Formats: sequence, structure tokens, C-alpha cells
Amino acid sequence: MDEGTIALERTDKELEILKVLAKEKSPISSKKIADELLRRGYKLHESTVRYHLHTLETLGLTMNKGVRGTIITQKGMEELNSNLAGERVGYIIDTLDRLTVGVTFNPKDGKGKVEVNVAFVKKEDLDRCLTIIKETPRELVPSLKVKIADEGEILGDTLVPEGKACIANLACTTVDAMLIKEGIPTTSRCNGLLEIRDRKPVRFTEIITFEGTSIDPARMYIKSGMTSARRVATTGSGMISAVLSEIPSAALDKASEIINNLRLFDISATLKIGDIGRPVFGLGVSNSQRVGIVNVAGMNQFAMFYESGIEVDMSSIATLLDFQDFREI
Repeated sequence: MDEGTIALERTDKELEILKVLAKEKSPISSKKIADELLRRGYKLHESTVRYHLHTLETLGLTMNKGVRGTIITQKGMEELNSNLAGERVGYIIDTLDRLTVGVTFNPKDGKGKVEVNVAFVKKEDLDRCLTIIKETPRELVPSLKVKIADEGEILGDTLVPEGKACIANLACTTVDAMLIKEGIPTTSRCNGLLEIRDRKPVRFTEIITFEGTSIDPARMYIKSGMTSARRVATTGSGMISAVLSEIPSAALDKASEIINNLRLFDISATLKIGDIGRPVFGLGVSNSQRVGIVNVAGMNQFAMFYESGIEVDMSSIATLLDFQDFREI
């Protein structure tokens, strides 16, 4: 291998280590790197992290600063950036496919794993977040039930960092997973900004398709200040995040029955099931024999945190959790 060919092609663990280092402004220890990797779903012992750091330093991608820890070099940043573009194309749809396989929720007893969004907040901000959760209107989230985890706890495959609390809520794509498991071919097409006027959905104003995207659409809308979920909650008008999916028209009756049954377990994500071959809130379906379904995104709850000035690190469709462990605040 010549010097310009990077060893990261051999292991995604080293790429994840570079991502961790890239977020830090000062040297970080191998223990802290291992803790952050665990939060991201990579269970590496501290000694294994040190092994990979040695490999990266040999390639000139990191620099050991002694007892203070390790930093990423300029060469490391360049290599990371060149890898990320190719790595993340299709990331969202791949994540959806992977998590859908793991959904085990049983609509007969309300038990089993569902897809969830997660938000990390400072422990001192948790009470404010709980207040917002209590005030969240039913129509802004797929379910009013949430799960709270404290620092040091593991939520799914994620370790809650020191000084943080984690809030998990239901991802609306769980509805698509349930339809698929019942034999209905379902395509999660896009996440969009949905205008709400006088508490009624009006039209999509922006969309990001899941196929081929390299970003988390809902998170991007929130962090860019494009949502106004807090205003929707208080005045009934504003912008929220919602997902458009499609099913074959032949499955319309069966899908409607499944969606109605989910309401028995406080899963009420669906804002509208469209007419055959017709647009839903201004978004057309792919052909005349398809039906659009619009589900409200659970990330709207985290948007309310962010819009209230709370520092929040959030991810949609982040992991799978048992729904029977969720509680209404």
C-alpha cells in the first residue's frame, strides 16, 4: 500500500475514532474516546482504542500529546472529509432498513422493540424538558410516551455521557415498519417541513428525500431554525417535521386498519392517508396506483427543546427500544 492509500479502508472503527477527535478542540484520552465510541454503538476496550490510535499516528492522521491525550492532524481532517462524503450517501435509508428488520412491536399486546429518536441534554435542563414534554400537544408527536435515561445508563446501544440525561421518543417510521411486517410494501420517501395553520396541516414547503441523502433531515431543519414547533404548540400555526411514505393502493384498507389499531397503544403518528394516486399536502405520489401516508415526526418534541433555548444533541431513528418501557410524563 503506498503512503497515499489510507488504512481506514480496512476498518470503520478508525474512521469513527477520527470523527470523535474531529469534534474535540483539545487532546482527548483513549478512555474518553472509548466512552464516546460506546455511545455511538462501537464497544471497544481502551487498549483497543490505543492500538488504533497508534496505527493512525503512524499514518500521520493523529498526534499523541502525552498525558493530555490525542488530537487529529490536518492530514487526518482531510482524510476524514474525503471518506465522509462517500460513507454517508444513503446513510438514512440504510439506517431505516436496518432498524426496520429489528422492530418486534406486537400490535396485539403493545410490547416489543420500536424505532426511536434520542436527545441528550444537560442534567440541569432535564426538568425544563420534562415540562415541555407534558405540554406537547398530542398531534405534534407519534406518541406521548417517552423513556428517560440518566448518565452512565445504556439506552439501546448508547451510553449516556457524564453530566447528561437522554430522552427517547417514538420515531414515526415505526408505523412504516409495522406495515412492512404485515406484508404491505411501504416506502419511506422523504422528510419535509409541514406548514400548520390554525392547528390543521396545510402543505409541505421543503422536503429532503431519504434515498441517497447524507444528512438527518429533521435534525437539519431544527438546527437551521426552520421549525417552529413551539409556536405550533402555543398558537396552532407554524412549521413542523413530518414524513411522507407510500403504499400500493391495493393495501389501503389493510393499512388503515393497522394504523387505527396502533392508536390503542398511544401510537397515533398518522396525520393523513391520501387518496389513490393523489397528492398529500402538496406532495405527489410516484404513480397513479400509490397512496401517500403522512406521519408526524417525533423530532418535533426535540425541536421544542431547541426552540426554548435548551442545548440538545439529537438524532432521529437512532436505535431500537422496548415500547413497554415507555411512560407518559
